[in-house]
Amino acid sequence: MLLHVANDSRRERESLSALLERVIDQHGLTQKGLADASGVPLATLNAWISGRRSPRNSADSKEQLRSLAQHLPGVTVAQLFESIGQQVPGEVSPEAEARTLALYRNLSGGRRRVVDQLVETLASEERTTS
Repeated sequence: MLLHVANDSRRERESLSALLERVIDQHGLTQKGLADASGVPLATLNAWISGRRSPRNSADSKEQLRSLAQHLPGVTVAQLFESIGQQVPGEVSPEAEARTLALYRNLSGGRRRVVDQLVETLASEERTTS
């Protein structure tokens, strides 16, 4: 006898608003306390929770999401980014950032412009594929 087991690997993605509401309710957090702890402005956090706004695909928003994840019990950075339909951007160590900046500073003006254009193109592609 064969049993048919439904194996639906697709699952509903929990929105950022629903995720934040659920975790705040489950753990008795306040928006103000969460905003203060994470450094995310209260107005921004409130807009995300109410669903009036979503985080932009900007460096500031990505840092805010990372900080928020550190202050939400049981929530990972990946879950927050998944909730807005984006992939988690890679971490950059301070050493790697310093090394890259030192290399950049040693380039001539023309080569810096090439690097700037390349980075802008990559960032634009990242925004459109996220």
